[in-house]
Amino acid sequence: MPLLHCLAVDVVIDGNSLSGIVTESKSGRQAILAKRVIDATGDAEIAFRAGAPCRKTPKDEVMGVTVNFSCAGVDRQRFLDYVRQSRPTYGDWGKSWQMETTGKEDHLFSTYLEEPFNRARSEGLIPEHLTGIGGTWGTLTEAGEATNLNMVYMTGYDCTDVWDLTRAEIEGRRQPCWPSKP
Repeated sequence: MPLLHCLAVDVVIDGNSLSGIVTESKSGRQAILAKRVIDATGDAEIAFRAGAPCRKTPKDEVMGVTVNFSCAGVDRQRFLDYVRQSRPTYGDWGKSWQMETTGKEDHLFSTYLEEPFNRARSEGLIPEHLTGIGGTWGTLTEAGEATNLNMVYMTGYDCTDVWDLTRAEIEGRRQPCWPSKP
């Protein structure tokens, strides 16, 4: 059974075996014991805490970070008309992201948007230095609320450093708030 809303803060070692993890949450500190522990943290947090050899990539070489946000006041029909007309696909991701695919999914619909932001940048509506704006959108309600916008991508942050994560969060939330051109 999954356990959400907690952090793995330590490991339980029995002899020379990893036999569980220690979590912290609003329910306090708890231990979860297991026959097998799989580290799916993305940052080798469990492996590191267990003393396994780990290699840390320099922060100028790691994958960038993104910040999710929501907004209101979207002209729903105009937005959906744009999406129908532009027909974004998974293939559009490859223009800005360094990734390799077999190409078999490239023609499928995707919620990835980059072109309107590039156009806004070239028209001076978005500052030129903000090149990491573009990404995916989630839900668009009848009331014009766009949720789960994952459209701010930034490099040069270390996701294992809480101070870097704090700076990234603040900068990522500031970026979509650029002033409009007079």
